[in-house]
Amino acid sequence: MSAMYVQDITNRTNQAASVSLSASHTKTSITPFQKVLEKENALYAAASEENTKSASLKKTTAKTTEKTSSASKTNKTSNDTSERTGSTTLKGIFERAAEKYNISYDFLVAVAKAESDFNTKCVSSAGAQGIMQVMPEEQKGLGIKDPFDAEQNIMGAAKLLKAHLKKFNGDYTLAAAAYNAGSGAVKKYGGVPPYKETTNYVKKMVQ
Repeated sequence: MSAMYVQDITNRTNQAASVSLSASHTKTSITPFQKVLEKENALYAAASEENTKSASLKKTTAKTTEKTSSASKTNKTSNDTSERTGSTTLKGIFERAAEKYNISYDFLVAVAKAESDFNTKCVSSAGAQGIMQVMPEEQKGLGIKDPFDAEQNIMGAAKLLKAHLKKFNGDYTLAAAAYNAGSGAVKKYGGVPPYKETTNYVKKMVQ
């Protein structure tokens, strides 16, 4: 089985973290990217900060007489979420998702790179949405209410990837193939399905 290499997208200086993962029949090494997310983190944080300022301005200028107690409560929740997001970077979201689901941080980042090139607003021709390109029919079961919210999308995708890893005994190559083509196709072919899209997808992460 081939070794999987993905680059660390963090701004860790001149350090390469290597994650060795072993399955019953395979071993996969994941090699970090080098600062691929640095620009995306800056853009994401700036956009989030702008949204926070906009939300704060709307809250200040809104007429309180036009709000019901229920609407006020909803508005407060929305503003609180916006403020938290303002100080959040994609790197931080990936780190939390990796910790929560006990999954390789570098693998999550590699999937995001392959799926959308870190575009949180990406929509594919097949209808997949967000940074991790989650299909609409899968979103509810993964706890995703807004597919274009980076944290929801990444957390939901991490949950799905973790399920694939459990299903395929920790084999990251098969988990990636299942994420792209479905676990049924991986089981059917006993490995990476011979679909051009899927084989190209896996090649982006395997050398």
